[in-house]
Amino acid sequence: DLHSNQLTGSIPPEIGELTNLKSLFLSGNELTGSIPPGIGALTNLQWLRLNGNQLTGSIPPEIGALTNLKSLFLSGNELTGYIPPQILKQLGYSFDAGLGLVANVEETRKISLGNKLWEVWICNTNGPLDLDLNSVTGLLNQTVTPYFEWLSDGRFTPQFSATGTITVPRSELAQPELEDWTKRLVACENKMLNSDTHNNFNKAVIVENRPHAGGVASNNIIVGGASVTALGDDSGYTPRFSTVAHEIGHKLGWPHSYNSHIFHDGVLLEGDNSTDIMSGGSNEDLATGTPAINRYTAGWIDPEDVAVYSGEPATHELSPIGTDGTQMLVVPSGKGQGTFYSLSPLTAQGYNRGQPTEGVEVYLIDQSLSFCDLEAGTGRRPCYRIQPHPPKVIETGSSAHHVRETGDIFQLGETTAQVQQRRGNRFTIAVGTGCGGYYQGRFCDDENNVHTDSIEAIAEWGITQGCRTNGFCPDTEITRRQIAAFLHRAVTHTTGEPPAAAEAALNDVENSAWYRPYATWAVNAGVMSAPDGMFNPDGIVTRADMAEMLTAAFSRLILPAQAQGIFTDMEDQPDRTVRAAETLRTTGITQGCSTSPLRFCPDRPVTRAQMASFFHRALS
Repeated sequence: DLHSNQLTGSIPPEIGELTNLKSLFLSGNELTGSIPPGIGALTNLQWLRLNGNQLTGSIPPEIGALTNLKSLFLSGNELTGYIPPQILKQLGYSFDAGLGLVANVEETRKISLGNKLWEVWICNTNGPLDLDLNSVTGLLNQTVTPYFEWLSDGRFTPQFSATGTITVPRSELAQPELEDWTKRLVACENKMLNSDTHNNFNKAVIVENRPHAGGVASNNIIVGGASVTALGDDSGYTPRFSTVAHEIGHKLGWPHSYNSHIFHDGVLLEGDNSTDIMSGGSNEDLATGTPAINRYTAGWIDPEDVAVYSGEPATHELSPIGTDGTQMLVVPSGKGQGTFYSLSPLTAQGYNRGQPTEGVEVYLIDQSLSFCDLEAGTGRRPCYRIQPHPPKVIETGSSAHHVRETGDIFQLGETTAQVQQRRGNRFTIAVGTGCGGYYQGRFCDDENNVHTDSIEAIAEWGITQGCRTNGFCPDTEITRRQIAAFLHRAVTHTTGEPPAAAEAALNDVENSAWYRPYATWAVNAGVMSAPDGMFNPDGIVTRADMAEMLTAAFSRLILPAQAQGIFTDMEDQPDRTVRAAETLRTTGITQGCSTSPLRFCPDRPVTRAQMASFFHRALS
């Protein structure tokens, strides 16, 4: 046990020789590098804790050979990839039998399906209020029970039973650590667990006789002060039934959902997703539901009501809670099992009536070890993070920016999605990849390309119509025949063929070739050359060629009288080519191909996407 020191460096591979080792605690240090695969030789190892370091790389599958392993803590590092299946299997974890989306749902579904009894307790901590146990219980049955019946479509009915009152003595409250309400509630729980009235098979709701609305979930559900349920308008407090539902959600395995880790006045804000009861935001009453992935985890959405994107273009009609049809669309992220996008409809109906935005909710579901530690044994729960997609950093308040409205087009990794239409409370969404999908702008194959803006600009100006219907072919190298046409359109601001002119001697260009008028114009205008009458129409345009052509075509690109020698790789180039390249840099058309050292890469071919940026900047 060497945890919480200041150890640095990597984990030595020799550690794999300690074959009798049963426990290895190295958490909370500053260890770097990868996890040595030799740890897989420690066949007697039961406890492995490497969390809270700076380890990188993937999880070695050899850990799956540790047949005695009971606990694996790897969170708080910089590990990539996903959990090897043999490790999950060794620890007794398995993804749901339906679609294999969420690990370890069986334990959760033991309490999330059917009628479940929840004991209600009043905890007397010398507070100012005199609570009535039966009244508190009645409020829970009137509010929280129908909420979950709606959310589960009738599959989960929590029923609350008035059970008893417990007292935390004044002597215990005098302890400084019990000044915090969370610690008082834990003290309340301990008293309840020792009560003869408590049934260990039941979960419990504990209401403290103080006017606060905080809540925590431990082995038994604990929800905070009296303002959670018991105070009315005359008290100046609004009952926070959402706190009860929120903490029950945790007992069903649901995590918080929030846009990002945001600190405000030193406090971590997790309540900035106004569409999820597990985030809260400004929600005080039960006026919001929860993402479809949580309902699937609880067993409230059947696998046949989930559509999974297969990689082929498809459209799906998504249906909200309480209706027949597809409730959730899953789009794999490409990062391994357990990490995917979840899409589901959100309409202002039922307990979602408080939603200001209607459309399709989009979340990234992540079960990587960045968020989860694994332990064998009973009482396991699903572990995943729900991240509104795309994340949006906000300082305060709540957000519903991840709810996509009709007409919106957005990216899910390499997949493009579009909310196409709304029919009643159902939304039709289309998904696809590349030119088989749904895209923004004029072309389908320039999504997420660094040159996209330039491509769209030169298309708008009529310089290009693309390489095919809806396609630009951004990575295709430019030929001389193509650049002749692009140059003519850019210089003359016209899309038609050049007017008839004195024919240049182009011995390798057919008279019937579509590009002959452009080649003739380019040679006659001195923009391109044809030594000995050879135009070389299929020749690939290099960066040196592009520099020469642009400076010859655009009169504002004035060459200096003398080259400055700013590029380190132009020694073998003609003087005019060197001056042309330097002109492109001084006018901001290109910065070169690298800046340290400063290089131009004169012989490198120019792609259609790069050509677009050259032309866009030259014309701007």
